Amino acid sequence: MKKKILSLLLLVFSLFIFTACDDKEPVEEAYFDSVPTEVDHHFSNTVRFSDTGTSVKKNKEGKLAGDFIKDKVARLAPKSITDGDTAVFHLNKFESSATEDSYTSPIGNSYKYLTVRFLGVDTPESTSSIDPWGKAASKYAKSILENAEGIIVDASDCASEIKSGERLDSNGSRWLALVWYCPDGGNPEDLTQYRLYQLDLIEECYSRYTGAIATDRIGYTATSSAEPILYSRYKESFGSINIANLLFEAELRMTDLKLRIHGETDPGFDYSKTPTVTTITEALANISDSTNPNNYMSKGTLVQLTGVILRYVGNNFYMQDKEGSAIYVYMGIEGNSIESLYKVGDTISIQGRLCEYGGQYQMSGIVFKSSTFKKVEGADAVAMPEPIELTGKETTADFKNLLGKLVTTEITISAIGNPSKDGSYTLSDYDWEISDLVGKTTYDSLSVRVNGTLAPGYDRDSFSKKKTYRVTGILGVYSEMDLQAKDNYPSYQIVPGNRAVVDGVVVSEIVQK
Repeated sequence: MKKKILSLLLLVFSLFIFTACDDKEPVEEAYFDSVPTEVDHHFSNTVRFSDTGTSVKKNKEGKLAGDFIKDKVARLAPKSITDGDTAVFHLNKFESSATEDSYTSPIGNSYKYLTVRFLGVDTPESTSSIDPWGKAASKYAKSILENAEGIIVDASDCASEIKSGERLDSNGSRWLALVWYCPDGGNPEDLTQYRLYQLDLIEECYSRYTGAIATDRIGYTATSSAEPILYSRYKESFGSINIANLLFEAELRMTDLKLRIHGETDPGFDYSKTPTVTTITEALANISDSTNPNNYMSKGTLVQLTGVILRYVGNNFYMQDKEGSAIYVYMGIEGNSIESLYKVGDTISIQGRLCEYGGQYQMSGIVFKSSTFKKVEGADAVAMPEPIELTGKETTADFKNLLGKLVTTEITISAIGNPSKDGSYTLSDYDWEISDLVGKTTYDSLSVRVNGTLAPGYDRDSFSKKKTYRVTGILGVYSEMDLQAKDNYPSYQIVPGNRAVVDGVVVSEIVQK
């Protein structure tokens, strides 16, 4: 009975629209049948890269390739999928005639890979912090892009001049682009099979359209009044619309579903504001088992950890519990330092969420309230450990047990790396070999990563090749995932902390012998 009444109301409403509008074309009753009741990929199932009229250059073998830096559009091979809106790609893997296998950024740094920030979308966080639907969006991205037969990275709508920075995002190191993919099982040489990932993402309700695209390229043509009404039009509900408006249309169409980011509770996220009190040791031990109810990372559970502060690295720091387990605490891009309140050697309790980045577990999503940072004293305080002496005979198994802990050793500098955007650089000792990595990877030796955010920091020009230094710092790791490689190996590094100032003198933890 209710359905009949609703149908009559819709019919009356549609007749009213038909008769009441003087200068607008009528919206036929068929429109009401096209309002989605579930995720249906109405636009993304139709739109293809070939619809845009943009071409992709081919290599000498006649295969889709292109030089992304020069052509702004190219078929690229994914190296790793970071999260729902960011990925890293190999440069010119399909372009055998490319003149360069690296590029120089506007600030002069050389890169072998392209980090691409997907233009027009913004998914919830899942790396530096944990937000509802962030991990689900990341999982969706990996399920699509890691299994794609081909990926076209398309910056046709960005400025041509690299040094202007208009092809890069605000941090200056990530390239902005649309991402088109040929699904698993498709023909990667056929442009009519490439779907727009951003459109899929919006229609899956993992992102809104950010309004960041300025383009006249046609993305879709609605050919009949039975199409969903086009919100960006005043009179007609059909005709050609560009890619920017297409993403806008998709968002507006899916918003009313109230699914995922549009209003649905994420079943994989813990919304509790009361932290689970645990130890670093217990938290890390349970992370590898996704079925363990005490796996606090899998659902982004708010936890409270207690440990002694080992070292600050910029605003961030490492802490270790009584059982000897250590973890990195990431205060966020805009996070404030607590170093003026809590010194190295102080024991504190802190609230946040566990996540993994670059092969190392960390605590992020820190709750910035005075009541959540507590200094622990007396019997519950954790004693400051002495640095662990590395012998040069350690294996990867040994290093895994030492991650996040304070270590010391001697290195003889073989190479001094170029600084990154934030001034970070690497001191390499090619003779300090990790025995079970030799012959398997170029990352088979221990290095020192001098972070550009150290306060005070180290002058890169103060170091010399072939000189030996005693280094003290935190043992860290960075695992560079590569989907094109058969195996992936970690890069182990000693990370010095902020330099202490004693009686007005800056103390160094990289001391020449």
